Amino acid sequence: MFQELLSEIAIFNENSFVLVDIGASGEPHRIWQEIALFSYYIGFDPDSRELNEENSWNFQKFTIIKKIVTDDSSSQVKFVLTSYPYCSSTLQPKFENCQQYSFTETFDVESYVELPATRLDEVIRELKIHGIDWLKLDSQGRDLDLFLSIDKSVRDRILAIDVEPGILAFYEGENTFDLVHKSLIEEGFWLSSVNFQSFPRVMQSTRKALSSQLDRQQIERLPGSPTAAEARYFRTLDHLKLVDSSLRDYVSLWAFALLDGKVGFALDIALHIADSYGTDSVGDALLDKTIELAKDHK
Repeated sequence: MFQELLSEIAIFNENSFVLVDIGASGEPHRIWQEIALFSYYIGFDPDSRELNEENSWNFQKFTIIKKIVTDDSSSQVKFVLTSYPYCSSTLQPKFENCQQYSFTETFDVESYVELPATRLDEVIRELKIHGIDWLKLDSQGRDLDLFLSIDKSVRDRILAIDVEPGILAFYEGENTFDLVHKSLIEEGFWLSSVNFQSFPRVMQSTRKALSSQLDRQQIERLPGSPTAAEARYFRTLDHLKLVDSSLRDYVSLWAFALLDGKVGFALDIALHIADSYGTDSVGDALLDKTIELAKDHK
């Protein structure tokens, strides 16, 4: 249904969404599946253990870059390979915090490797893309650093961002949720949704002492406590006005809002487009479609 809706709007047939996935192990971001046909996917991950290099969702364009994204000019960086690939990072695990929770062993360091690195600005120039529409950051501790390292002219045009910071620092020097949230709000975003990862808080030493009485599965079934936030942010309308955004950006943000189920925000955007682009039929069409969706919403 969503693909049919976008197909009716000419602007989506003329311009691809640019979706950037930093930490691309596994499959692409699930929410992007419905807009794959209209999108250019660019994924970054140097760890091939869980990397899927197949364009199984039929993105319009699909690129995998086996490099670490960094916030400096380094062409090589030290990468910490942990026992659980999704915990690997450029940062050293902070074991005094990791040892307080049931997942301690997933942060066990297997080895250190030197891997090629690049900056996002450099990739944007090389691929000759207009910028980034939706950025997903799962860098294991560096989400805010990487976002702020993007040239401001490009950063200001990012419409949506997904981050996954720890509530507590599980890496040395990690950008924790409180810091990331404060900075993104200051950058002109608002929090659209948040899901807290949850694990039992039980010390590694306790688990070892009681291992003959409680196995790992029994420990994992215990009630959990928040350890990290999977948070999604969208640009505010005020920010788009401030940076003199194009009609394409407003329409793209409208599509992202609907994709995330934020029909109320989509109404805000559609009404602004209709009021600001009176000679363009796109605004009225979007507003009519969004009102229909709002009426049908249950």
